[in-house]
Amino acid sequence: MKILRYNTVCENECLFYKLLRLLNEYGWYNLGLGAWIKSRRIRDNGFQEVALRVLVWSGVVGEASRIKGGIDQVLNYQGREYRFVFGPGDVKADAAYYQHRCKSSYCIEHDDIVSLLPEKPKPLIVIDLAQLHMHNLDEASSLRRQLAATLGVIRRFLWDRHLLLTNAAEGVRAWLKSFMATMQVQMSSLNTDDALDVRGYTGLRILLDPNADKDLQPDEVVKADVFILGGIVDKRPRPGATRELPIEGAVRRRISLRGSIIGVPHTINTLVEALLLARYVYDGNIERALYDVTPPHEARIRAYVEISRVIRGAKGAYVDWDLYEELVKWLPLRPRDFEKAARMAGARLRRSYEEYLLSKDQSHH
Repeated sequence: MKILRYNTVCENECLFYKLLRLLNEYGWYNLGLGAWIKSRRIRDNGFQEVALRVLVWSGVVGEASRIKGGIDQVLNYQGREYRFVFGPGDVKADAAYYQHRCKSSYCIEHDDIVSLLPEKPKPLIVIDLAQLHMHNLDEASSLRRQLAATLGVIRRFLWDRHLLLTNAAEGVRAWLKSFMATMQVQMSSLNTDDALDVRGYTGLRILLDPNADKDLQPDEVVKADVFILGGIVDKRPRPGATRELPIEGAVRRRISLRGSIIGVPHTINTLVEALLLARYVYDGNIERALYDVTPPHEARIRAYVEISRVIRGAKGAYVDWDLYEELVKWLPLRPRDFEKAARMAGARLRRSYEEYLLSKDQSHH
């Protein structure tokens, strides 16, 4: 059984809490499935997946009479315990998700959830496509995959209307359709400033720029109405590309890791995932969120930089696993990644990680 935990910001903004409010109105606290959904789709949060399917795919939640299962997930909200019933077990579901129209006396449908959603989705994730024309076919294909993955990340907590594509030329929707078949993403041919102005976003707007002078702060992660990212794929060096975006109405911030952008993921979807995790799970702590999403190769590159700093360029110098133990506190680094990083830096390890752990264990006795 998985206990789901989110902060109060998520309670106010995340989609699945709207579903919980509606479930509470009917006295339904055990939610099951009356239609098949792949287990990987509900692994993180079954309530969110059901809310999405009602909102985007026109499913319904209705009374359940014969559906039973195990308690797969539990979420506490406003003094009530909501249970997601899935897999083998004898727990009876009060309500269940169905793919088609409502067949019971009481149902939660698309319009019920829409009635609880704010007119202006917050936060709004904006991808500025002003530089799309500068990409070659390979880069454009990579960008399209990242945009599709970004929608998937947003759907972990929110829904499609929280994503806005600006400077979207004619044909962009068709260009995205094969990767984002069912989507209700916002698109605008206007520049980012104008697109946000006409939608009434007057609060804090943050443009993520790796060359910005100031780091993104925890309170900004939590309070921002809008996060803006450049739709840029850097398979070829484009120094300062984000700085060239014609955006005036936003403050520029960089996401850094212990004072450096080295080791910070650069794909759009990974950055958005870090932002949402920091906002809804880690109370604005972007470094903690980066730990969850940074891929091994990015962590390895940062470890190489840290090892090089320690040995000061002395090729063949020795490093020990004490340095690994320090780095792994803030880098998702595996022992084999540390070994590779040491080789990249021209350093040598005095012993294996197993020998290091054994010596530590012996020293404690």
